[in-house]
Amino acid sequence: MADLVWNEAREYGVKKWTAGQAKHGGDLTRKPCLKEAIDEAVDMIAYLFVLRNQIEVAKLHLAGALATGDRNSIEAALNILSTGNVDGETF
Repeated sequence: MADLVWNEAREYGVKKWTAGQAKHGGDLTRKPCLKEAIDEAVDMIAYLFVLRNQIEVAKLHLAGALATGDRNSIEAALNILSTGNVDGETF
Protein backbone atom coordinates (compact mmCIF):
# COMPACT_ATOMS: atom_id res chain seq x y z
CA MET A 1 0.00 0.00 0.00
CA ALA A 2 2.84 2.39 0.78
CA ASP A 3 4.25 1.94 -2.74
CA LEU A 4 0.82 2.64 -4.23
CA VAL A 5 0.42 5.83 -2.21
CA TRP A 6 3.92 7.21 -2.78
CA ASN A 7 4.04 6.24 -6.46
CA GLU A 8 0.74 8.03 -7.04
CA ALA A 9 1.92 11.04 -5.03
CA ARG A 10 5.14 11.22 -7.06
CA GLU A 11 3.33 10.85 -10.38
CA TYR A 12 0.77 13.49 -9.43
CA GLY A 13 3.44 15.79 -8.06
CA VAL A 14 5.56 15.62 -11.22
CA LYS A 15 2.50 16.37 -13.39
CA LYS A 16 1.53 19.30 -11.17
CA TRP A 17 5.10 20.63 -11.11
CA THR A 18 5.37 20.41 -14.90
CA ALA A 19 1.99 22.11 -15.40
CA GLY A 20 2.98 24.87 -12.96
CA GLN A 21 6.26 25.45 -14.78
CA ALA A 22 4.42 25.69 -18.10
CA LYS A 23 1.80 28.05 -16.69
CA HIS A 24 3.98 30.30 -14.53
CA GLY A 25 7.44 29.78 -16.02
CA GLY A 26 10.74 30.24 -14.31
CA ASP A 27 12.52 28.34 -11.63
CA LEU A 28 10.45 28.02 -8.46
CA THR A 29 13.63 27.88 -6.37
CA ARG A 30 14.37 31.45 -7.48
CA LYS A 31 10.98 32.91 -6.47
CA PRO A 32 9.63 34.11 -3.12
CA CYS A 33 7.47 31.24 -1.85
CA LEU A 34 6.37 32.11 1.68
CA LYS A 35 3.21 34.09 0.80
CA GLU A 36 2.18 31.51 -1.81
CA ALA A 37 2.79 28.67 0.64
CA ILE A 38 0.68 30.37 3.33
CA ASP A 39 -2.11 31.03 0.81
CA GLU A 40 -2.02 27.38 -0.27
CA ALA A 41 -2.06 26.18 3.35
CA VAL A 42 -5.11 28.32 4.14
CA ASP A 43 -6.86 26.99 1.02
CA MET A 44 -6.00 23.42 2.06
CA ILE A 45 -7.55 23.93 5.50
CA ALA A 46 -10.75 25.22 3.91
CA TYR A 47 -10.86 22.24 1.52
CA LEU A 48 -10.31 19.79 4.39
CA PHE A 49 -13.15 21.21 6.48
CA VAL A 50 -15.52 21.24 3.50
CA LEU A 51 -14.50 17.69 2.60
CA ARG A 52 -15.11 16.56 6.18
CA ASN A 53 -18.59 18.10 6.02
CA GLN A 54 -19.32 16.44 2.66
CA ILE A 55 -18.33 13.03 4.06
CA GLU A 56 -20.53 13.51 7.13
CA VAL A 57 -23.53 14.51 5.00
CA ALA A 58 -22.95 11.53 2.69
CA LYS A 59 -22.82 9.24 5.75
CA LEU A 60 -26.15 10.63 6.95
CA HIS A 61 -27.69 9.87 3.56
CA LEU A 62 -26.26 6.34 3.61
CA ALA A 63 -27.53 5.74 7.15
CA GLY A 64 -30.96 6.88 6.01
CA ALA A 65 -30.77 4.55 3.04
CA LEU A 66 -29.87 1.61 5.28
CA ALA A 67 -32.77 2.42 7.60
CA THR A 68 -35.37 2.96 4.89
CA GLY A 69 -34.03 1.45 1.67
CA ASP A 70 -34.45 4.83 -0.01
CA ARG A 71 -32.61 4.81 -3.32
CA ASN A 72 -32.67 8.63 -3.45
CA SER A 73 -30.51 8.73 -0.32
CA ILE A 74 -28.00 6.39 -1.95
CA GLU A 75 -27.93 8.58 -5.05
CA ALA A 76 -27.50 11.71 -2.92
CA ALA A 77 -24.55 10.15 -1.06
CA LEU A 78 -22.93 9.06 -4.32
CA ASN A 79 -23.43 12.52 -5.79
CA ILE A 80 -21.83 14.15 -2.75
CA LEU A 81 -18.83 11.84 -2.88
CA SER A 82 -18.48 12.20 -6.66
CA THR A 83 -19.21 15.88 -7.24
CA GLY A 84 -19.33 17.49 -3.79
CA ASN A 85 -23.07 18.20 -3.86
CA VAL A 86 -26.36 16.35 -3.47
CA ASP A 87 -27.57 17.27 -6.94
CA GLY A 88 -24.53 15.87 -8.74
CA GLU A 89 -23.87 19.21 -10.41
CA THR A 90 -20.45 19.82 -11.86
CA PHE A 91 -19.15 23.32 -12.36
